[in-house]
Amino acid sequence: MSKPPRRPNYECKLARPITLADGTAIVTLRDAARAIRERFGFSAARYHQLLHRIIDGPHALEYDPMLVRRLRRIREIRRRRRTADRLGFRL
Repeated sequence: MSKPPRRPNYECKLARPITLADGTAIVTLRDAARAIRERFGFSAARYHQLLHRIIDGPHALEYDPMLVRRLRRIREIRRRRRTADRLGFRL
């Protein structure tokens, strides 16, 4: 007997909207911060904390693998650049 397909189980009810929101294009950082505050009611910093927790979760890849991989890749590139800048290297 085969197992029924698993449905994503998110830690909070905001996981899907947060993940979807980051998949949309926003023109400027100011627009992004304002859109995040209007849509979710918290700061951009808190939004990114939640987003990173969500994309590291075990069910994120089941939800939207391409988006999650892209967000992880972007995060890693930014992390490497910050580290290189602190150490005086240029990437």
